Amino acid sequence: MNTFRHVLSNWWIAAFAAFAVGFAPSVTHAQAKPERVTIKYGYLPVPVMPLFAAVAHDLLEKEGVDLQLIKFTSGPAAFQALQSGGIDAAQGALPAYYMASTRGLEARWVYSYGDYSPLEGLVVPKASKVRDFKDLRGKKVTAPSGSILHLAHLYSLQKAGMTVKDVEFVPLQPPQALAAVLNNDVDAAWFWDPFISQALEKGAQRVVVNKVLGLPDPFGIAVNAKFLGEKQNLEALGRMLRAFREGQRRFEKDPEPTLAAIKAATGIERPLAMQLIKGTDWFTLENQIDPEFSASLADPANLKKGAASILKDKVEEPALWGGLITKRGNITEFLDNRPVRFALGK
Repeated sequence: MNTFRHVLSNWWIAAFAAFAVGFAPSVTHAQAKPERVTIKYGYLPVPVMPLFAAVAHDLLEKEGVDLQLIKFTSGPAAFQALQSGGIDAAQGALPAYYMASTRGLEARWVYSYGDYSPLEGLVVPKASKVRDFKDLRGKKVTAPSGSILHLAHLYSLQKAGMTVKDVEFVPLQPPQALAAVLNNDVDAAWFWDPFISQALEKGAQRVVVNKVLGLPDPFGIAVNAKFLGEKQNLEALGRMLRAFREGQRRFEKDPEPTLAAIKAATGIERPLAMQLIKGTDWFTLENQIDPEFSASLADPANLKKGAASILKDKVEEPALWGGLITKRGNITEFLDNRPVRFALGK
């Protein structure tokens, strides 16, 4: 009997070993690294925490993504490079890229890092008596033409029941606008940080913050439509987003490697980088397809919820009213949640 048990035991061991050997190639194949894909990524010199955390911890390499960072200093230049295929993906504001899509930019929005509106707003000179936007009737206000700040100006006019002609709009880039408001050459200026902080440090007063105004500014990633159309590229973008999610987790445990990467790529020192990171409302990968999340990409066809609602009510309507765009875009086509779904295994 003992001999029989011994033989039976040995048979099971041999059978299991043969079974395991037979499946070994499949297991090896399943665990093989994905095909390496290059993504040419246009970035602006701002402290985008998930991106630089992924870079700092070599998380993109682990996901089989060769992310080539290409620096831009303006949105229009990035739009042109994205349209031509000079870059595959570009970082920027959701409203700006959507407005560009109504003018022919063949791009799709695939991910929102967070909301920058807490760090945007309107400031006035030190001795100004302006306390409300309505006080600016007949006065001069500046913002970068065609930007989210220009949109905030139009949104405020609508909200106050004013017309475009009630305020003289002076298009200036932030460095010039900062000098103009401090020298009383204009009566108010729309800024994003760090320019708001610089203005306040020199005596300017803040009138409103865009988040309080009710104008969110999701910023994230737009992708060349042709590049996104290829399956291997779509999957690589999903793996890139997974790396960003892990980067956010690493930053929470130890921010220093990320801050060092930010300084190397943008020149922004640690104190300012931390100020901007703390002031931003960061989103998670899971937020992107949560139907109840304010900037969700879950249902691009539902113009009453999520990012689609923001584009319809907070971007398209005031932009058309104020002449920033001349026609409506295709919101449902512009928002593409497939890379996020791939990243989350959905």
